Amino acid sequence: MRLGFVIAALVIGVGAAAIFTGHPTAGLAVIVAQAAILAGVFVYGRIDQRKERVEKEALTQMPPAQIEPPTRRHDA
Repeated sequence: MRLGFVIAALVIGVGAAAIFTGHPTAGLAVIVAQAAILAGVFVYGRIDQRKERVEKEALTQMPPAQIEPPTRRHDA
């Protein structure tokens, strides 16, 4: 997780350096691409977590018991 942060910060720094050295389009493209990648990883992780949670819930749920209601006896 820390490595991901370091790489993201480094890439944003490279984009900022490109902007400051006179390559604004390339710098902006690098920064926007990095933001899109981070958002994609976040969304993918959330979807994967949701799928895993649903699968785990399906495995741990017990089927409802099929109990017949008691019948009345008429002993008269």
